[in-house]
Amino acid sequence: MPLFSRLLKPRPARVSAGALAALILLPSLLLAASGLDRPTLAGDRVSWPAQPERTLVRLTSPAGQSLEAVFEPGEAPSFSLGDFEQDGRIPEGGWKYALRRVGEGDREGSETRGPGRRRTASGAFRNDGGPSNASEPSRPDTLHTVASAQLSDVGSVPFLVLEDTTVEGTGTETDWVLAVDLTTQGDGDSDFIIYSYDQSTGSAANFNYPMVLENGAPTNSLYVDSTGRLGLGTSDPQGNLHIFGEAAADVFSGVGPNLNVGPAFNFGYSGSSFGIGSGFFNVRPTGDAVAPNPALYFATRNVERMMIDRDGEIAVDMDNTFGNTFDPDHPIHAQGSGAHLSDAGVWTNASSRSLKENIEKLSLGAALAALAALEPVTYNYRAVPEDPQVGFIAEDVPELVATPDRKTLAPTDVVAVLTRVVQEQQRRLAILEQRLLELTKDRD
Repeated sequence: MPLFSRLLKPRPARVSAGALAALILLPSLLLAASGLDRPTLAGDRVSWPAQPERTLVRLTSPAGQSLEAVFEPGEAPSFSLGDFEQDGRIPEGGWKYALRRVGEGDREGSETRGPGRRRTASGAFRNDGGPSNASEPSRPDTLHTVASAQLSDVGSVPFLVLEDTTVEGTGTETDWVLAVDLTTQGDGDSDFIIYSYDQSTGSAANFNYPMVLENGAPTNSLYVDSTGRLGLGTSDPQGNLHIFGEAAADVFSGVGPNLNVGPAFNFGYSGSSFGIGSGFFNVRPTGDAVAPNPALYFATRNVERMMIDRDGEIAVDMDNTFGNTFDPDHPIHAQGSGAHLSDAGVWTNASSRSLKENIEKLSLGAALAALAALEPVTYNYRAVPEDPQVGFIAEDVPELVATPDRKTLAPTDVVAVLTRVVQEQQRRLAILEQRLLELTKDRD
């Protein structure tokens, strides 16, 4: 096993209880690192390559019948499927096999030992069935190795190999290895690691480590219940994903290069920072961010709708482009219209000529009629009975100042009516003052 010898550094001969538990609890994985346990099927005979050591082979049919035999070093194990014949046909379906190194003792013998030596191997294949006297050999693709697995050790480091069944030389052959106490990844102290490699090259560049469980990980670090719910820190996940945390603790997740110093987007439960029953979103600052970032964006239908910039200013009424970098200048700022809430807390409506059309002067008659029809009232909102108000009822105002839904009012509409009427009154007062001045001069 030179490949694994290169990967795993020899260690003192010890296997921790945690390492053993990890191997015992694994499913019935099957293995084949060197191909010696990979069977071939020709006609009604299944065979294995010549074995370098004394080997016990057991073959079990789909009907549950088993045969076993011991083969000496250099022998190629072989069985006839015809020995399992029922009603003139070989059982079809899934066949299971197991190979085990045995010593010179009794028939079972004792397993051979030694660093890097394969001890057991097992697997399964399917056949197409058919009469036991079939004259034509089965086509190669009628034999499917379902999986193969191997429990081995290098320097007392136990691991399992899941071998790719790609025929050698026909493409990339990617094997998967489940290892305990691997020193090249994790902290090297009974860690459980899954990694893959391209066995056709053995190059270190072709090794990947998609999963590492470090020794000391707490109970229920990762828990999948019978309904497929995933718990992190809990064996009772109450949603598709449940990240457990104490009521008075901060428990957060994040996305980005560095969740502590940024850049990153963090979100979670903030029982410690903001009190029990609180949650948060936070975009971490970073020196590489360009204004308005770091910012939090909200989008629907692939269109930006709202953004909170680095200073907490909120942009709304975005211009309907994804990647918009509009930087608001007010606590609330509508990009499309320019309306905004000032720093003093005053709402300022958009009123630019560029936003309007069909501009006409308000006639005096329309203004006088609307003013006469307005009925000022006192009232309070039902939600706030202790807060009396003065104003108008939207359903009762004249058409000139009504909104389409007649549920709301625009204060500037009423102001425009009042302005037009007051302007006319001022004009008339000016005329009367001029006449009074003239009458006074005539008396003198």
